[in-house]
Amino acid sequence: MLRKKLLPAWLILVLLVAVGVGVAGCTPAAEAPPEEEEEEAPEAPEAAGEVLMGLIGPLSGSIAYYGQLMREGARLAVQEINQAGGVNIGGKPYSIKLIVEDDRALPADSVSAAEKLIHDNGVHMLVGSFTSTATLANLEVSKRANIVQITPVAVADAVCPASPWMFRNVPNQTMQTSFNANWVRDNLDIKKAGIIASDDDYGRGGADIWAKIMTEDGVEVLKPEFFQIGDTEFSSQLTKLRAQGVDTIFLVALITEGSQIVTQAQEIGMDVQFIGLGGFASDRFLELAGEAAEGMVHVSYWEPDPNNPASMHYRDAFVEFSGLEAEMFGAAAYDAVYILKTAMETVGEPPSQDLAYQEKLREAMLDIEFTGAQGPMHFNEDGQAQIGLYLVRVEGGKRVILGRWDP
Repeated sequence: MLRKKLLPAWLILVLLVAVGVGVAGCTPAAEAPPEEEEEEAPEAPEAAGEVLMGLIGPLSGSIAYYGQLMREGARLAVQEINQAGGVNIGGKPYSIKLIVEDDRALPADSVSAAEKLIHDNGVHMLVGSFTSTATLANLEVSKRANIVQITPVAVADAVCPASPWMFRNVPNQTMQTSFNANWVRDNLDIKKAGIIASDDDYGRGGADIWAKIMTEDGVEVLKPEFFQIGDTEFSSQLTKLRAQGVDTIFLVALITEGSQIVTQAQEIGMDVQFIGLGGFASDRFLELAGEAAEGMVHVSYWEPDPNNPASMHYRDAFVEFSGLEAEMFGAAAYDAVYILKTAMETVGEPPSQDLAYQEKLREAMLDIEFTGAQGPMHFNEDGQAQIGLYLVRVEGGKRVILGRWDP
């Protein structure tokens, strides 16, 4: 900070008289005027350049709430980074500009969004999308363009191996479903289990993995019952499973359909243990399902964890920034932006779409050791994060941590 030189008192008086200002009305010499105080406050250095970061997510349609959480998590990270001086690239500050496109969770729209962001907007990297089906479609665009992409949500195992430019900073389907199934095997006495799952990459993958593990452990697992996103009536699946005498239902769904399934099960008098994946780690699910959610056990990528200061910071900052609940999808998008920042600073060169830069960015991503709101992580050679997750149970209308798994 530059040291300011004070004018002599006699010169101040002369100047005041010269401009017709009465001495009685001037600020006492011992007090710094407001302008002086503002000038002394530290200011962020002017950006030397701009990072163009694209984000794709479902901002309209049946799962728009998730897309909103994802977008706000990314926006919070961008704001924090820019206010703290930006991305330090070769000793110069670069600001991040986040450009967001809605894909409505539809593969065709997701492809169009990726093409627009890469070819029209010229983004240097991509974040997204939300669903595995949409991400498997749009990654073909970033793959052809040789652009680094990271998804903070899409969990289908096939996502990362599908492109050398693809990264994921949450556990994949096998990681989270195996953790879930192993805990269930060791802690719950299950004889016969049913499965209700969404008929997409997320639902089919989760159903297959969980059924395989439970069957190997001697549990009778019935053929999965599938539904379409947007369905509202599940009585046929539930009635069928009740008639077959299941004591447990493994549910692979998101908030809207999942809350309706557990509520309709309660309405027809089904007394079963519900087990789920990460689609229920939201206060919105607890509000919609009410008492019907009690006792449900499911995984979560993020929970407010006092053992991780970054987790607690994200919780408080996200609620203040967005007015929305702090939950795992926002946390994963928040971390994804910081991961990209870390990689760019490692490269130390102005970002571009040139192959040489993108190859350096990819290598920097593979070398990252990062701790964020979700905890510590690094990527394997396929771009899959080696990262932990939580198992929780709904008790008294709240998620209670049962344990954490770390690879």
